[in-house]
Amino acid sequence: MKKAFILFYIFITSLMFSQNNENIIISYIENYNIGSGFEWEYQLIVEGANALFIEQIKKDKPAEERTYNEDGSFSIRFNYTGGIPKFVYYNNKQKTIFFRKIVGGEMVLVKDKLETIDWLITDETKTISSFLCNKAIGKFRGRTYQAWFTTAIPINYGSWKLQGLPGLVLEATDNDGFYHVAATTFQFNDQKIMLHDELLKDVKWEKAIEFEKFLKLNKTSAEMSFKKLQASMPRGTKLEMSDEKVTELELFDE
Repeated sequence: MKKAFILFYIFITSLMFSQNNENIIISYIENYNIGSGFEWEYQLIVEGANALFIEQIKKDKPAEERTYNEDGSFSIRFNYTGGIPKFVYYNNKQKTIFFRKIVGGEMVLVKDKLETIDWLITDETKTISSFLCNKAIGKFRGRTYQAWFTTAIPINYGSWKLQGLPGLVLEATDNDGFYHVAATTFQFNDQKIMLHDELLKDVKWEKAIEFEKFLKLNKTSAEMSFKKLQASMPRGTKLEMSDEKVTELELFDE
């Protein structure tokens, strides 16, 4: 009986989004493995053909929360308490992605192109939050990702820039174990929501820099940070800047 109810729920959800795919909010937890685990909470808000993946502001919580494990390791969840959240915005009409992130201590708005990810959809399946999901493998900007998506919610978005599958991405990880993201809660609305305009009303789109300029700015920022660290070390200390960009989600060949 329970199985029949789940299948009926998935069928109704799929039918709803085949008729109107503009009313969904999915919460995700992003995890970055940088020695210890670092977590952020985001929401994916789909309105019509466009989607917004935006960092959640938690003014009522501490800026960070630590969870310690028995082996002495720990994970840190960051609760953004400021007023300028990071985001990735899909403008489907313009075939463009805008994203905002911190570079060199400053928030930067970047205009990026909507790239096609060559996904290989496998026969492997698993159930996530009562949704039957298929596994897909795709390469995107230096990393190979395993993504679990469900056609029960037939929208081709997911977390961050992982898009282009015939269903919503509910979970994804890269092969190096650096990045992991998973959906936690779902909110379906039977009326049109207009959160994009409200959440993005203060964005100065005309000030967005091109992606190539962002890459140069990001590299310059890393070099300046290294020089500041080097200057703060005792005299005679030798530091070498690593060529490995292990802390970057997007990797590019020079």
